[in-house]
Amino acid sequence: MRLNGFHRAGVKGDASNWLEATQAHLDIIKVALQTAGLQTVTMPPPELLPTEASKFNV
Repeated sequence: MRLNGFHRAGVKGDASNWLEATQAHLDIIKVALQTAGLQTVTMPPPELLPTEASKFNV
């Protein structure tokens, strides 16, 4: 499974208010998937993810 981080670029509606996925968010999901038995989980390159949660407020 390949995890992809969420980015708001070009997004409209409710999703435009969602936080963007950071490396830390995807790391948590990766560990959960591996703990559940999924052996192969790949991640996007770190340079494509924001380093911290977006400060965007609704």
